[in-house]
Amino acid sequence: MRERDIKKVFYFNEKENQRFKKNVLKSNLSGSSYLRSLITNYQPKDAPSDTILLPIIDELKSVGKTLNEIARIANRFDFINTKYANRVIERIDFISDKIRENLITSR
Repeated sequence: MRERDIKKVFYFNEKENQRFKKNVLKSNLSGSSYLRSLITNYQPKDAPSDTILLPIIDELKSVGKTLNEIARIANRFDFINTKYANRVIERIDFISDKIRENLITSR
């Protein structure tokens, strides 16, 4: 059963439609989600650009590989190199700060 079962139909002129499509693309939401967010008085923000996201994603992948390496060594030898693990934790904290700075507070 659908959560939203009430259908609404409305019309745009060409200019309004182009603006709607542009705003939906910028927000990275579906058209319905975008409209629902406007109805609830929430102004959707533009999706972050790839120049911000790609370096963060690359760093997260690198940390993930490092954590996997630590887990393999820990399982194989029943030993964790705490200095190495602490450096990875510091990298995670750094990435967290970068995400907060670039994606959350800069809007």
